[in-house]
Amino acid sequence: MQQLLVAYLLNAAWQISIVAACAFLVSRLAGLSPQGRSRMWLMFLAAAAILPAVPLADLLPHATPTVARLPPAAPAAAILPTSAHALAAPTPAIWLPGWLAPAMIGLVAAVAVLMVVRLAIAGRAARRLVEQSRPAVLPGEVARALDELAHAHGRRTPPIRWSADVSSPAVVGALRPAILIPEGLSADGDDLRAAMLHEMAHVLRHDYAVNLACELFTLPVAWHPGVIGLKAGVRHSRELACDAIAAAAMA
Repeated sequence: MQQLLVAYLLNAAWQISIVAACAFLVSRLAGLSPQGRSRMWLMFLAAAAILPAVPLADLLPHATPTVARLPPAAPAAAILPTSAHALAAPTPAIWLPGWLAPAMIGLVAAVAVLMVVRLAIAGRAARRLVEQSRPAVLPGEVARALDELAHAHGRRTPPIRWSADVSSPAVVGALRPAILIPEGLSADGDDLRAAMLHEMAHVLRHDYAVNLACELFTLPVAWHPGVIGLKAGVRHSRELACDAIAAAAMA
């Protein structure tokens, strides 16, 4: 098991860089719609977490095994082929000292635990935001626009609530989302309608829940800079997709 985990991490170190580069090129050259671009970034993010688990032998039939563990104080002769059968067998591409594999796994596990703690704190803060908010009443034109967009997608308009702890409209909640708007919001007319339709688009796309799933799914590779770049692409494309939905709803 330990060898499989180390092989996954070593594969991730170079494969995710390639996945992130391909995602960047496709986003620039493919001419996708905002919704298509958002789905593309999500697909590449999923590939970044899954691809390193695929044995190299399945991807490259003639590739050598990725890694083998070298026991502590093993003599050099122990890793050299001594027979024709050994010469014919593939040797691992990388030999690791016995202490390095547990260290790598421990470091990645520590990063994953920190990410889980951060998500738990963020989830608790989100629940507190909703609990401390109060129902809001929107202007009739804005409320009608939200109802029409929700009805067009077979959904109901989520609760709209005032909050003193947010600086701009935001969606909170994965299973029962609510739209929080700052108290004393000065926007009105088309500006307010556009902002609220944008947040409604997040609700229709289940973006809060999808973002949480992405964070949990990529925990084993959260340490990789390529994953950080892919998540940034997911966030940016998500906002563009919601802008497009809101713009269409405003005709």
